[in-house]
Amino acid sequence: MKLKYIPLNFSLPISFLITAIIAFFILSEYSYFLKFLIISAVSAVFFLIRYPEITLAIFVSIGNIKGDPRLSFLQPVDLTVLLAILILFTILIKLIFKRIKPKFPKEFLLYIPFILMMIVSLSYTPDFHAGFDKASRFIALTGIAIISPFFLMESSHKMKRFLITFVFVGILSSLNAFTMLGGSERLVAPGGLTIQLGYMAAVAIAVILYLILPSLSFLKKIIFYIIIAILSVGLMGSGARSATIAVFICMLISFLFYRKLVIDFFILMLFVFLALSIVSIPDASYEYLGTIINPHYDLLSSRSDSMKLGFDLTFEHPLSGVGIGGYPFYSSDPNYYKWAHNVILEISSEMGILSALTVCGIIISSFRETIKQALDRDFKYKKLSCTVLALLIIGFITMMNTGDINCVRPMWLYMSLPFVLKGMGEIRKN
Repeated sequence: MKLKYIPLNFSLPISFLITAIIAFFILSEYSYFLKFLIISAVSAVFFLIRYPEITLAIFVSIGNIKGDPRLSFLQPVDLTVLLAILILFTILIKLIFKRIKPKFPKEFLLYIPFILMMIVSLSYTPDFHAGFDKASRFIALTGIAIISPFFLMESSHKMKRFLITFVFVGILSSLNAFTMLGGSERLVAPGGLTIQLGYMAAVAIAVILYLILPSLSFLKKIIFYIIIAILSVGLMGSGARSATIAVFICMLISFLFYRKLVIDFFILMLFVFLALSIVSIPDASYEYLGTIINPHYDLLSSRSDSMKLGFDLTFEHPLSGVGIGGYPFYSSDPNYYKWAHNVILEISSEMGILSALTVCGIIISSFRETIKQALDRDFKYKKLSCTVLALLIIGFITMMNTGDINCVRPMWLYMSLPFVLKGMGEIRKN
């Protein structure tokens, strides 16, 4: 006899009750506070395994949060590694018991020469320790972000839960930064960086605009106008220029797919301007955002120096690059100039032009597939495709302005989503 699937409203309470009973017997000698912590931790693990798509969204966001001093009690546990283990465990369960057979797109064959070059470059990188650490984090952790959507998102409902998790992460991060309003410094994410807060707020705004707002009644939209206003305070307060530009572009593109949003735009701007006028955003945030129009010389100089070194290394070693993790070795200040502030340029300087072109091929394929879906009137998951397009835009702009290959882990995940949706569409047709 086949057991019926336990629905959400029963599975979590049952899991929590069983855990609580067992814990109180086993942990009878411990304090009630410690019991509560252990029970909460086990319940959280139950939840994360039960909803791996939510775990995946937290996995690619946790790097922006785990630096919070309030989470220091979790040391020496690395939250990124812990979530990765939970995801792998869930995938293993699906492979053994559900016998799922994910279908990877042929475009993903481009990852093979890229990873092979990454491994080969370890033989000549000037800093083997840094190169090995960077390569292993990409293969083991970023690799999970790339392939896991094909295992964990079998339905549109799961992908929606995955995307909506980003909204909650953005809201909580923005609210957390409100304590800095009225100060002199730019607002920061729980992890302590300004760019991270702006990025999380931008992603949350994009998901609301493309996935949630279009199908709501006017009264329900008001709630999300307020939420976007809160997120806008976090975005503007962080002074994150790339994220701000990306949100503006996503808003303009949204009018192509949802013409009714033109009316929402004016109402939304009213809420945003009202929120910005009520709170006291630090002057440093506005000054940094102002460099979009009037770039600061020192800022331009540091960025141009970083990119110039990337170009120089690329032209000196066009085929092989200097080896993964080798960019800082040739920098005049390895602690300050850690990367080329452009992921494609970083790849070409460390692993050669062919590797950079390989990644460009994956990016172009992802954009092409999601645009094709978004323009197809008969595609069942068009709204999800439009949302993925917005995330690709935000991720790509971020990729072109900051970080290294592991700092932009969400973008690698976003590039898998168009092909996951393509698979859903093909299954529905069949």
